[in-house]
Amino acid sequence: MPRRLVVEGGFGVDGGRDRLLDERARVLGFEDLREYLQARCDAGSSVPGIAAELGVRDWQVQAALARLAVRLAPRPQRLAARRRRHTEERIAACVAALGFADVQAYLLDRVVERGWLLAEVAAELAAHRVTVRRLLDCYGIRRVRRTPAERAAAESGRRVQTVGWQARRAARLAELGFGRSGGELCQLLPELKGLIPGLEPPPVVDLAAARFRLYQAVTGLLRRQADARPLLVVVDDLHWADTGSLRLLVFLAGELRAARLVVLGTYRDVEMATGQPLAETLGTLAREPLVERIALGGLGQGRGRPSGRHHHRAPAR
Repeated sequence: MPRRLVVEGGFGVDGGRDRLLDERARVLGFEDLREYLQARCDAGSSVPGIAAELGVRDWQVQAALARLAVRLAPRPQRLAARRRRHTEERIAACVAALGFADVQAYLLDRVVERGWLLAEVAAELAAHRVTVRRLLDCYGIRRVRRTPAERAAAESGRRVQTVGWQARRAARLAELGFGRSGGELCQLLPELKGLIPGLEPPPVVDLAAARFRLYQAVTGLLRRQADARPLLVVVDDLHWADTGSLRLLVFLAGELRAARLVVLGTYRDVEMATGQPLAETLGTLAREPLVERIALGGLGQGRGRPSGRHHHRAPAR
């Protein structure tokens, strides 16, 4: 009677795939593939990112994760870890640009030697103070409390920086044309008073004259901007505009004929009734040779284009 040898158990054939991935993980500084996958998953890496680093397909990474019982962290946790990693890489690049060997050397210089506040470090790194505090804890760096004299000196330095920044900002606004007629423009932009020192709106003696000076100020500002580069101004929802704004629009149409400027105004005719200020304004604008009116209907059923369109082109000048 012939003898038979029965081998119980099983084996798998992977064509050396796991061995290749193990070798690539060791090249990256890990003991084996499982340690590499676990570290990358804990750091918030995605399957496509891991596959790109290993030089394989996504499905191969997913199969390896399943075979080695490595679980990806929940998506919110992975996204948070990824944002943290990107932030740390950006901070490292910023620190290198400032001439430091690493983040630890930078923090020792700014926090320990110079006694900077967290807000100052965060401002220089363009990071949140919580991020700076976490980096300090990571490198074991403790902040040194400032003496009253040091705090006073730092406050004085910050005031000097603030004054310099405000001066540069005011100079830039003046260069853009806000300084010449800033007093009149304060009526439209009250925040200009806080941006340009000493700027106050002129006293109103004659309402009509004050309105005319305001319109001239807006016209001059737009003309100066258009002289530097072609300008497009979009005014939306004209059917809700007040009478003063519509008068300004008519004034611009008459004064800026030669400027490299296009004013685009939109309105809904279904919300415009006879006798409203916009109806009168449209009649006045229709007499301007450079005003072009385009009427658009609703979208046709099943089509991606207006079902009706009336285009009236004024003669070019």
